[in-house]
Amino acid sequence: MPTAAELKRQLKAAKMSQTGDKGTLESRLGLFKTCEDLKLTTADGRHPCHVSFGDLKKIASKVGVSPIGSQDEILTEYINYLKTHASSSGNNKEESNNNPTASAATGGGRTMAQNIALAQKVIELSEIDDFEAILNLSSPATPLTSKSPVAALRKAYLKLSLVLHPDKLRGFDKATVAFQGLVRAFERLSSPEQYEEEETKKRKKDSKQLARSNVGCKRTQVLCPRCHVPWSSSTLDGNPDYFYNFLMTGLKSFTCSTCLLEFGCMSALHVCPYCKQFFEYSPQDYHRKITCGNAGCDKEFGFYMFHASDRAIKDVKATVKAEYERRMKTVEQKRRREQSRKRRGAVDDSLQEEAFCLGLVDACPRCGEDLSSFDDELEMRQHLMNCNDEKKIKAHTKKKAKEKVKEAKKQAQEDAQLDAQSTATWEMLGGKTEQLWMLTDSALHKQAENAGIKVSKNADKDELIQSLVASAGKGNFLSLTAGSSSKSITATEGNRDRKRKRSMLTAETLPTNYHTFSYSQLKSVCAAHGFRVKGSTKSEVLAEIENELFVEDKSGPLRITSAESI
Repeated sequence: MPTAAELKRQLKAAKMSQTGDKGTLESRLGLFKTCEDLKLTTADGRHPCHVSFGDLKKIASKVGVSPIGSQDEILTEYINYLKTHASSSGNNKEESNNNPTASAATGGGRTMAQNIALAQKVIELSEIDDFEAILNLSSPATPLTSKSPVAALRKAYLKLSLVLHPDKLRGFDKATVAFQGLVRAFERLSSPEQYEEEETKKRKKDSKQLARSNVGCKRTQVLCPRCHVPWSSSTLDGNPDYFYNFLMTGLKSFTCSTCLLEFGCMSALHVCPYCKQFFEYSPQDYHRKITCGNAGCDKEFGFYMFHASDRAIKDVKATVKAEYERRMKTVEQKRRREQSRKRRGAVDDSLQEEAFCLGLVDACPRCGEDLSSFDDELEMRQHLMNCNDEKKIKAHTKKKAKEKVKEAKKQAQEDAQLDAQSTATWEMLGGKTEQLWMLTDSALHKQAENAGIKVSKNADKDELIQSLVASAGKGNFLSLTAGSSSKSITATEGNRDRKRKRSMLTAETLPTNYHTFSYSQLKSVCAAHGFRVKGSTKSEVLAEIENELFVEDKSGPLRITSAESI
């Protein structure tokens, strides 16, 4: 019995991977010896064990072998296909030698007309999803059903694939459609649970990992908007390849390793892979093929999607959720400062000049000249009295207007980035109604529009959330009831009472740092759960939430109320 070290040496000599446990190494070496003994090669003459993982998936899918699974799994299925195909080819060759007329036929004695008729029959059955009838066209000894062994289903599939493969039906324009119908029939009957799980997830709108082809896709270059240094251009940044997916979908923002500016896909600069010019990008473009829109460049390209393991996605979910909850606190603080500034009103020119005279501003509010070297208030006032150079004043006014436009553009990019990140985070975490509080006002308006809900343009965040939750079948909004432990609340409408379900507040559905949220943010969180809060202050709303969290546990959190209770 060879040791693991000996197996690795043999695999190294065979130019194959040496990773995995002893059983995996033995299986891998067995595949190599099978190819050597039977002299199996790919269609282009390469050794199957020396084909890269990416090429192997493409080659396997072309011959009807499922490209889903690890490299060893796909290689095993592909070699089994080659063994069967080589055997069938040998039999056909022998029949051709015995029967001269067979060499002019296609598919072991079948004429091209017969093969095309069979392909058309497969297309007809595929349109009505009669998968059993498709595989029974192989004329098996025992009729095939959804309960038949996978080995029998595979045998029928391989037998038909030798006839229906597009390479065998050259000149028939629907050959690919027929072969795809055969592949679909085999996959539906051999792995029905996979499709049932996908359909269940789609119905529940649960989060799922996207998988798609990368044909025609590029890993486009992304630049920092401040210093124009390419993002993650080297391994020194420490970003794995799949972080490109999260950046381009708007899920994560990153900090430039050169100038330390934080940016995301909406604020970054995107370079066309062909004309090398900048183009406008939106997260909705990530799963599409587009053109950059620059003059003279009309080449289409997509955006590469790197593989991310389940564990990596799980870690990113936790990280993104925590980061977004912290960001929500910062956004609320910024919103409050903006509201305070609006209440105070805009600073007029007289106040700016007074601030300049008091030494609070170094630049002259009229001409923009830097007068920080002036120490005396009298000198500054003297400058203002004599500041009448129209050319300088006009240039300074124009400069301020440009800065204002630049600031507005920057704010628009920040808002667009926040919209994209909130939507991507919400969708990755499941897209549940209990998490609608994560979305920005703009993102909520888009969700309402997509759901066909008519809402006022001036509707606040709570109203938008209420409309979306109600449309999702959560019922009317009800107040938190102190001391209630029921899973439903009785609501009165007209002269009749009826029970309506509501979503329970739990530690899993609440943000981990909800105690740091503002009053308005807590209201949005409760609205997403189908509640309308009674309290008018943050502490009152927190008390209602705590009551709901500990509604099943009558003891609740321990609190010392008085010295006598000790």
